[in-house]
Amino acid sequence: MSCCVIPKAKKSSSIKQLDQLRDYFDFVELEDLEKYRVLTLKNQVKKRDTIIEYEVWLQVKIAYASGMYSSGHEKLLEHVCTQILEWKDKLLYFDKQKKSAQLSLFGDETTEDKPPVRPESSKEKSWSKYWAEEKKYKRKQLEKFSFFELCPLNGHTYGTYQDIDYREHLPKTNKEMIKLVKDAIIRGTTSEKGHGRFDDFWWDDEYKWMTRDGALSDYEIISRVKNLVRLYLVPYHRDRYVTVDLSYTHWIIEAKTDYRFWFDGRKINSHGHHWYEEKDLPSYELYDLEFIEWLREFFNIPYKDMMSDEDILKIKVVETLQSMLWYKKEEYNLLQKIRTCKNWKHLKADFMSFMKSNDLDSNGGSSGYCIDGFSSSVNRDGKLPELTIKQNIYARELAGRSIDELKRSNYNDKEVIVFSIKGYEIFRLAYELTRKNIDPIQTTLFDF
Repeated sequence: MSCCVIPKAKKSSSIKQLDQLRDYFDFVELEDLEKYRVLTLKNQVKKRDTIIEYEVWLQVKIAYASGMYSSGHEKLLEHVCTQILEWKDKLLYFDKQKKSAQLSLFGDETTEDKPPVRPESSKEKSWSKYWAEEKKYKRKQLEKFSFFELCPLNGHTYGTYQDIDYREHLPKTNKEMIKLVKDAIIRGTTSEKGHGRFDDFWWDDEYKWMTRDGALSDYEIISRVKNLVRLYLVPYHRDRYVTVDLSYTHWIIEAKTDYRFWFDGRKINSHGHHWYEEKDLPSYELYDLEFIEWLREFFNIPYKDMMSDEDILKIKVVETLQSMLWYKKEEYNLLQKIRTCKNWKHLKADFMSFMKSNDLDSNGGSSGYCIDGFSSSVNRDGKLPELTIKQNIYARELAGRSIDELKRSNYNDKEVIVFSIKGYEIFRLAYELTRKNIDPIQTTLFDF
């Protein structure tokens, strides 16, 4: 633990904001503790015998840099000091009475505070004067707010520290979290709209995603719940405060019940508590057989096996070719072409001819969610597309499929690359996989 007192006669701090505070406060102390720093500001009024009385006594706990705010300890300290300096007059002269307003003949209060008129001239000096006057006017509108409304040093703003560990109030087990998720689903589905974003939770199923596709695998049913639910946890009362931008435009944030954490279906996220690093926040797994059975009964969702590798490949190679056709895909019936072309090379030639005759540009790219932990991306920067299909490792393990020979994704180590298809291979696969389920065509004399 270390303590730094900035003497009045000598300014030796490495942080200029601390020296600037010394111009307004008799006593400026910075104490480094194990988990946070304490900044103390006091103004001495008089000394009576051995008792010292202070007019102002402010202590602020300042966080060390960690978690999402890792720009350095001094940056956090500088920010808090800058905020105090900005609104110091509200703190130093909080008990001074406002000058009485001048009354008009009719007994109404009058004021000379009027917003400046925007100049009609395009001259730079006219606008410079206007911006200066507007900034002064906006600053004056802030006089009605207190120091702590303008500078809420309460542990919920950047740089300040809250030493209560609120993580203790989070669910301890997956079962406890699942119980909260169940409650949110019941409340959301029985609300007036049957879905919505409420104060303490979301059930964001406006488009009936849970039930629109009928039968789902165990993995998919939980995956959809994770994407539709959001829980706000550990409520607290937040006092009214005012947020001000660099031009002194202000917005009043009224007092309300807020939440220290929110659950995104997978892990806990903190609301403004920068000293909680992500690795120190818990995660939960909703994949539970009892919960899945409850979901099937509640939503009436039949069971089906997870989609096979071959089926997802068949879907995606056809989608990739259709995406190359853009707005002309309705004119080129790809499935009918696959049915009638004698081989995949014939399909490729016919397809590329249509692209050329309609001046369709094959450049671009896309990505998309599929089902059962699969995802895909298409890169069309070259002449022909490159299709990549990945799957979540956990989903693959649940289906009993090997990942030993598969390459991990470059962007997500929880996924493996199941297929990587390039160039004309996409035509061959689209042709062969699709024709597996097409009945032989009955030929007639007219076909010859």
